[in-house]
Amino acid sequence: MGPPGRYRFPKDIYAPTGQFWANPRNWRRNTALSIAGMAVAYMWIIKIGIDHEVVGRPPRKRVPWRPNLKPVPYGEDPWAPENQRNYQGGQMEEAKSPE
Repeated sequence: MGPPGRYRFPKDIYAPTGQFWANPRNWRRNTALSIAGMAVAYMWIIKIGIDHEVVGRPPRKRVPWRPNLKPVPYGEDPWAPENQRNYQGGQMEEAKSPE
């Protein structure tokens, strides 16, 4: 009738994991797969964000996480046609001058 007196725990118990001292099978593998899945999802979300990023004007200093954005020196006008670039989609293209 029940376990020996060494371990005291209730006879009728409910736990989401199913046992009083839970040790579900393959919990390490399941945890690793869950973390890997979340990491892949986060990387995909970050990639979509980078692809949809729009920069309105050239930066004044180097941006470490965007190496393709070239800074404009302080003596120059960032709004000059030769300094205007289209940064959409991660591609750096020269802006077309209105003629």
